[in-house]
Amino acid sequence: SHNENISSMFEQNMNVNNNEYEDDTNDLTEGRFNKLPQSTKQRVTYIQLDESYQLIQSLYYNQKGKKKPIAIKTLANNGVKLTGQTGTAIINCLRSLKLIQTSKQGISCV
Repeated sequence: SHNENISSMFEQNMNVNNNEYEDDTNDLTEGRFNKLPQSTKQRVTYIQLDESYQLIQSLYYNQKGKKKPIAIKTLANNGVKLTGQTGTAIINCLRSLKLIQTSKQGISCV
């Protein structure tokens, strides 16, 4: 019957998402976040991380000309607080997921 096809298709899709395919994508997903060790995540929530990452991305990619790392201070002025325990954890999460690179100059998207 038609309904069975839909549900088996749905199940196949679900299975695909649970496999390791996700790690090939360099995107922030809840699945990838959940796989991070607790020591990296600390008290950071996925929503906090997602918000920070989106802000970092928009600041980084909206630069004119050659993309330069964004100073932590600049991020702070734009509402991304990366100091203190939570901030450090956010940076560590994004670095572990290979979404950002950090240097003395600041943060750049990968």
